[in-house]
Amino acid sequence: MRKNRLNICVGQCLRNSLAGLLSFALAFCLVGASSVSAQLPQTRLYSIAPMGSKAGVTLDVKVTNGADLDELNSLLFNHPGIKAVPKTQDSGGKQVPVANTFAVTVAANVPPGTYEARTAGLFGLSNPRSFEVGDRDEIAEAEGNNTREQAQEIKQNVVVNSVIGGATDIDFYRIEGKKGQRILVSCRAIQLDSRLSATLGLYDANGRRLSYTRGDSRNDPLLDVTLPADGQFFVKVHDFLYRGGADYGYRLIAGTGPHIDYVLPPSGTPGSTSTYTLFGRNLPGGQDAGVKLNGKPLQKLNVSIALPKDESTLQTSVLLPSAEAAIDAISYVHKSPSGSSNPVQIYLATAPVLVEKEPNDEVAQAQQVTVPAEIGGQFQARGDTDYFDFTAKTGEVYYIEVFGQRSGGSADPYFTLEQVTKNDKGVESVKRITIQDDNTKNLSPNVFDTITDDPVYRFQVPADSTYRVMLRDRYFEVRGYPNLVYRLSIRRENPDFRVVAVPTPPTAAATSIAQSWSVAVRKGDNVKIDLLAFRQDGFNGTIDVTVEGLPKGVVCKGTSIGPKQTKSVLIFTATDDAPEWAGLVKVIAKARIEDPQKARGVVTASAAVKAAAAALPKLQTALAKTIDTQNKAKDPLAKANEAAKKATQDRDAAKTKSDADALAFKTAQAAVTAATKKTTDAAATVKTATAAKTAADKGTDQNAKTAAAKALTDAQAAAKKANEELVAAKKTATAADAVAKASAAVTVKAEAVVKDTGNKAKAADAVQKAADLAAKTATAAKQAGDKKVADAQAGLTKAEADNKAASREVARSARVGTIAWSGAANVPGIARVAQSLGLSVLKEKAPYQVTTDVFRVEANQSRQILVPVKLAKRNGFDNAVALTFQGLPAKTNIVIANKPIAKGKNEVLLRVFLNANAVVGTYTLYLKGQGQVPYKRNPEREVAAKAAQVKAAEVLKTAQEAAKKATQSRDAAKKKAAADALAFKKATDTVTAATKKATVATAAVKAATDAKAAADKGTDDNAKAATAKALTDAQAAAKKADEDLAAAKKVAAAADAVAKTSAAANVTAEAVVKTTVAASTAATAAKKAADTAATAATNAAKPKNINCFFTSTPIVIDVKPGPATLTAVAPGGGALKKGQKIDVKVTIKRINGFVGPITLTLPAVPGVTGVTAQPVTIPADKNDGVLSIQAAGDATEGQLANLVVRGTMDFAGKAAVDVPVVVKVAK
Repeated sequence: MRKNRLNICVGQCLRNSLAGLLSFALAFCLVGASSVSAQLPQTRLYSIAPMGSKAGVTLDVKVTNGADLDELNSLLFNHPGIKAVPKTQDSGGKQVPVANTFAVTVAANVPPGTYEARTAGLFGLSNPRSFEVGDRDEIAEAEGNNTREQAQEIKQNVVVNSVIGGATDIDFYRIEGKKGQRILVSCRAIQLDSRLSATLGLYDANGRRLSYTRGDSRNDPLLDVTLPADGQFFVKVHDFLYRGGADYGYRLIAGTGPHIDYVLPPSGTPGSTSTYTLFGRNLPGGQDAGVKLNGKPLQKLNVSIALPKDESTLQTSVLLPSAEAAIDAISYVHKSPSGSSNPVQIYLATAPVLVEKEPNDEVAQAQQVTVPAEIGGQFQARGDTDYFDFTAKTGEVYYIEVFGQRSGGSADPYFTLEQVTKNDKGVESVKRITIQDDNTKNLSPNVFDTITDDPVYRFQVPADSTYRVMLRDRYFEVRGYPNLVYRLSIRRENPDFRVVAVPTPPTAAATSIAQSWSVAVRKGDNVKIDLLAFRQDGFNGTIDVTVEGLPKGVVCKGTSIGPKQTKSVLIFTATDDAPEWAGLVKVIAKARIEDPQKARGVVTASAAVKAAAAALPKLQTALAKTIDTQNKAKDPLAKANEAAKKATQDRDAAKTKSDADALAFKTAQAAVTAATKKTTDAAATVKTATAAKTAADKGTDQNAKTAAAKALTDAQAAAKKANEELVAAKKTATAADAVAKASAAVTVKAEAVVKDTGNKAKAADAVQKAADLAAKTATAAKQAGDKKVADAQAGLTKAEADNKAASREVARSARVGTIAWSGAANVPGIARVAQSLGLSVLKEKAPYQVTTDVFRVEANQSRQILVPVKLAKRNGFDNAVALTFQGLPAKTNIVIANKPIAKGKNEVLLRVFLNANAVVGTYTLYLKGQGQVPYKRNPEREVAAKAAQVKAAEVLKTAQEAAKKATQSRDAAKKKAAADALAFKKATDTVTAATKKATVATAAVKAATDAKAAADKGTDDNAKAATAKALTDAQAAAKKADEDLAAAKKVAAAADAVAKTSAAANVTAEAVVKTTVAASTAATAAKKAADTAATAATNAAKPKNINCFFTSTPIVIDVKPGPATLTAVAPGGGALKKGQKIDVKVTIKRINGFVGPITLTLPAVPGVTGVTAQPVTIPADKNDGVLSIQAAGDATEGQLANLVVRGTMDFAGKAAVDVPVVVKVAK
């Protein structure tokens, strides 16, 4: 829509403002023949003449404009039936080429259509230019036809090849016509890469204009006139902006030939043969279609057309703008006795084809369609609105796409999608789902624009229901034409792709200005072309691209367009000894296209694996923690049990002792009792004895007294002893009581300890049992987690297998893009689809070449990639070359470091680091080299020119000497001829005198004879004697005179012969002079021309500093998910003395479902020696380790660049991750 709106705006501005017209014309003219600044020369073709031919003829085709057209030697066509050889002419008896002109032979079996021509010369093969082959007779314009009075007479149905040769140039043609004839006048220009915006007018013999038209930005003009009378009619052709020049060629046809305006249906299914209706004019056998276009009635004609089986076919004779590079179509041409029609597109449908059925302008009239389907319709009248209803089921996915602008016209469609439901009374309820307009995705803004007015929408059906598409032209309120044809595709998602290869020039920065360019490779050079991927219906897979048909000495390693990416580059490399070549190559794009449903199954299964694996670290941690707790509980339990056992033993010992001490106390107490009783008894005895003694003392019985006294003494002694024994027994009992009490206390305490230790043992046992249970539970959870991962992995494996089984490998021939006309600041270029890709190898070598052996690298996230780069220098080049990584999309989280290669150096080490969050995918990188090159343009030409100059000087010297000698010879011959002529004259005079003398002598003889005869008749002897003597003397004199005459004649004859010879020699000498002087003059002119050519060649070959940009060989990086991340900490800031080591602690974090062991290493780094480390493996249940880095005595000193600790593991194959580590080696 945007472009159409711009065109409308520009058209209004131009119509309303002459100043605007002139300004626009000036701006457009400034685009002109572009030159790419700061680059080496490369052949570019702007125009050829004529721009076409009839099949079966040979004609001269001249390259009329271009850039860097030095030493053109061939014209190459993309059809094998069109061949060209340089045209030659005689020059000095030799056949020499006519500059930039070729004899082209078009075979009789070349079908009518548009093909491509490229020219090749010293600076390679050019970009293409269109060349049309037809089946009508053709003539060339005869200039001097700038007015109606000077109009060139042409016949109907004959092609006129012409050019608007300059600003304000106007061409007139005169044709004869009959009343009622429907004459079509077409001017093929824009469709053949001409800059001409043709304007046509048709006039009658009185100068009255019968019709007028002009083309638009895409279509060339067509006049349609039914002649009002017999007579002569005049066609006027000029550029709408009155521009002109070699680039403004055209092919004019006026006559009764057929013209097709549009076709219904506009598409068909691949591999089908179906009936199509042509709508047009002068269709043989055509019927009135009942419709008019711009007031002109159209005819219709049914034809059968077979379509190719390959759904990715693009075979077209119609110039396709860049926005249509992804369409699939063929061209159809309808043949007739008056010549073939214009080509039209038949598109390859994406679903079964239907034709719109009118009326469908109201909701109630909505056309019911069964999807998937592709409907061919028209915005055929002002206000036209088309409704289509279809049913769909929950979860189904459809792509709804309208092809309007991309159907070759100016339609600007938009649509709404609504869900339609009905209640039980049949009343509709409508819910808006979306409204869709332009597809604004632009793969190469301002260079190869792909933005289009055509909408596309992915529709995932939310519920079983009826859905309605309302389709309109954006300008439906003000326009509607039968040829506003569209294709409405409602198709099941069908992921696919198309790739377009676009040659673009190497520039200082990513250019936003379109420039005409081609693939021309110098020997020892790398040249890139851009690749653009049109991804269809959600296809996001990797596209691998290769090239077929490369010549000897040229290689192309191929490339990849990574997942979801739309750009990449393809790089061609020529060896130093690659032979010169020019030809066509083919780019092939391959990919595995998955079944969308199966692919979503893989995504779901992958998410399940990731989720299950993501839970494992927590489960592993919990298990490790419970096992650790379990292990930690075992020692306290053992100690508690041991303490309880010891406490029991101590208690038992204490109880035994307490019992013994209690018994001893009891015994002691019994002893006290017994001693007390004994004391009491003793006291009683003492009392008794005392009483007895008292009684005895009162008596007199001495014996009784003695006995009583002794009994008392004994009783007192016994009592004393009993008291002493009682005291001792009490003391013993007191001590036993203390011991018994102490023992009892110890026993109580021991019992308490037993109880306490028993409780602790029970508690420890409970803790152990809880830990055992937790460990058992965690083990079960971990096993369940492992099983879940295994099950999820098995599910993923199955999903992947199912997806692989359902997926298909496809190969597509890449389309080719070309910049037909270069752009400039604020002036867009003109980009189109080309039919082929040309490639050439130049004669000269590139001044420098950037290469690396790193090509395809598969690496995980968190990985370092080192890129050694080499610089080959040639032709004395030795300047610094700046290197800049190119081709990396934004926000990929990939770190690149640019470095130059210094003057005098030829290599450098570059680093790429894939961060832990680097976007997974495939990336094609390359290095852009920038260096000042002292470039000599065509030094061989200088050498040849100087050699020619020397040769010309030699030739001139020889010619001048020859002329001088010839002049001298001529002068001598002239002098001799004059002398000989004089001698001949003298001899002639002598003959004349001798003749006169002989005549006199003869007369004298006769007189003497007569006198003698007379004397002899007489008698005078003297007279007789005298006359006889006189006669004798006269005869003698006559004889002598005759002899003198004969001698004079002989001398005269000889002198005559000499004079004639001298005269002839003089003529010859004069001719030689003339020839040699002419040769000298020519040699002088040739010497002057040689001097001029040598000067020009020398000036051209003078070294000029050019800031040149050359591409490196490609670097393709396939980023895979990382299984872990590392952190490394070197003690002391990484300070390491030679002969010593440092221990670097490395911590790992496992991610993306990885749970296995990791081996740590220290990979070797270019430029670093003597620093090593023995591998260390971190088990699956550990997260850290120590890597000992050793510095040998000869280790590289300083902070070591690019040093990393690398972890290797098995993760979907071999995997590795890196972490930079700082190490500073010192003595």
